[in-house]
Amino acid sequence: MLKVENVSISYGKIAAVKDVSIYVGKNEIVAIVGANGAGKTTLINTIMGFVTPQEGKIFVQDHEITSLPPWKKAAFGLAIVPEGGRIFRDLTVKENLFLGAYRIKDKSKIDNKMNEVFQMFPRMRERYRQIAGTLSGGERQMLAIARALMSFPQILLIDEISMGLMPKLVDEVMEAIHSLKSKDVTVLIAEQNTNEVLNIADRAYVMQNGLIVMSGTATELKNNSKIKESYLGI
Repeated sequence: MLKVENVSISYGKIAAVKDVSIYVGKNEIVAIVGANGAGKTTLINTIMGFVTPQEGKIFVQDHEITSLPPWKKAAFGLAIVPEGGRIFRDLTVKENLFLGAYRIKDKSKIDNKMNEVFQMFPRMRERYRQIAGTLSGGERQMLAIARALMSFPQILLIDEISMGLMPKLVDEVMEAIHSLKSKDVTVLIAEQNTNEVLNIADRAYVMQNGLIVMSGTATELKNNSKIKESYLGI
């Protein structure tokens, strides 16, 4: 579904991502883990088109999309849940969700997707007319995922979804992301909370100082002593 080949991104003399290659298969959940500043967010933003790489290529289903702007990448089935969610705080939950479906012209498709989103996130139905800025932290993250799903994505990019959430809410959000496998949505998630994300991921890449330093199945990485010591605190 998604392939990144030898991508490098620099800000001036600072190399943020160095010759990174990853792939994500259909209906997989693939995690990019690593400490703050490892290059995870830069990579996610580059895939979505907010940043243009100096080197390398990005493909979706064999179509090269490297230099396309975000709105054109959305037409290829990409959607993003950015770091911090970045919901429209002054709008209602309803208005946020409808903005996620801005490309969809068929009202029946929007209604069906809305019902699907409400099944995943019942609290979004309960808060339907509430101003988004008044939601709790966990609810705002759920709204950010729900809004992205309203665009009918084939590939969902998620950046640091657990940031600032209580452990109980992290579990709830991760469970929702895991359920996307059954809804024909492919997920690439960048996350500092390594232990939680490896519980739902199929595979993972470990980033450090802009480089991929390790990769494998989630089970392999969870059982790796170096990962346990460096990223899981065990």
